[in-house]
Amino acid sequence: MDGVMPNELAGTIAEDFVQNLGLPDLRFSSTLRTGGASFVSAMQSACLAVAGGVARCVLLVAGRRGYSSQRVSKTSEGSMPPMPVMRQIDEFERPFGNTVAVQWFAQAARRHMHEYGTKSEHFGHIAVACRKHANRNPDAVMHARPMTLADHQASALIADPLRLFDCSLETDGAAAVVITSA
Repeated sequence: MDGVMPNELAGTIAEDFVQNLGLPDLRFSSTLRTGGASFVSAMQSACLAVAGGVARCVLLVAGRRGYSSQRVSKTSEGSMPPMPVMRQIDEFERPFGNTVAVQWFAQAARRHMHEYGTKSEHFGHIAVACRKHANRNPDAVMHARPMTLADHQASALIADPLRLFDCSLETDGAAAVVITSA
């Protein structure tokens, strides 16, 4: 293991991770701060690091108490500190009513609908497929609770054009992925 990329959403930065685990001779470490896309961005960075010869084997780790922990706005023990991106939200988004992720994604979804003729039903097919895959896991939060396209279309609008079933569930979870060459 000569590279690590912990997920900043969990409040861990690469330097702390490396020091706490006592990892010697690291060739690559990084912490990306792209909100909910951080883990996917980290996978892309790790792949580039391996493909470019910067590292041979990169460990990506993430964990979050998204359901059981207090939210960012709470001040009780165990709450998550606000991410740096939250500062720009206070300055540029909140004054105009955009305060949560579903509102930001709704704007992108509406633009996609405008550009490509996407319909709410198209988003519904994604939600139905995700639920179908989740139902294969007996430990999934929504196990044994299938969803149809009609269920999706009947769910409440949360931030037009996104509906309740377009939104992800806040859950506790952790993952680790090792990126290496073939």
